[in-house]
Amino acid sequence: MVHQFTVDGTPKSLQAKPQSKKAWQDKIKAAAWEAVPEELRVTHEEIAVVLVHFCFDEEDSGDVDNIVKPILDALAGPVFGDDRQVTQVLVRRTSLSARMSTAIDEPPPLLAAALQSAVVNRRDFVYIRVDEAPNHHRLP
Repeated sequence: MVHQFTVDGTPKSLQAKPQSKKAWQDKIKAAAWEAVPEELRVTHEEIAVVLVHFCFDEEDSGDVDNIVKPILDALAGPVFGDDRQVTQVLVRRTSLSARMSTAIDEPPPLLAAALQSAVVNRRDFVYIRVDEAPNHHRLP
């Protein structure tokens, strides 16, 4: 099981105004419902999540640790039953400066298309990937 999708926009922080945070979470939830096939929704297994915020202005971006919880809460329902199933999270912010936008090594096709669109339209986005649980016998 691997699910991946992108969400346009700058992630909202855990400390964002409630209506702003809810609008962001609704956007994530809608993207997840669309990306995850019905027969694979709401797994009850352990999972790992990768979150990458691709941005143009790092100063307008929230702290990476504060963007995780709203995203995970939004994924509960379309992707998994409870965020306690998430046993590993990798979160990163990557600048979309002119030199960086073409420097991603072997991006999956979905990410390559999102990067190209983001650079043309100068818009931030978040790449979300949900994987099977990590091997707990090895460190990441």
